[in-house]
Amino acid sequence: TQYNVSVKSEVSAFSKRKVYTTQVRVDLVLQDSATGEYLAAAVGKGEKTQEFKGGMSGGETGSWDPATGDAALDEAIKDALKTLVRLYKDIEQES
Repeated sequence: TQYNVSVKSEVSAFSKRKVYTTQVRVDLVLQDSATGEYLAAAVGKGEKTQEFKGGMSGGETGSWDPATGDAALDEAIKDALKTLVRLYKDIEQES
């Protein structure tokens, strides 16, 4: 299993808005436990956004929340697992 995490932030002084976008990419590989042979591989992606808004009299403040990264990672793993299970079922039906 390998993964990559990226975080982008956008700030607008005019609208007094700050947005953090967390993107996660996960590579999952399924191996045979007896032989070590690779059976299937899948890629999953997840994205979560945090937004802080302000007004004339102030507003919300905050910074990137690691829980957002966890949620994006969970979404990416679920995405990859769906593909991995489907690919494995196809392989089993061919056998």
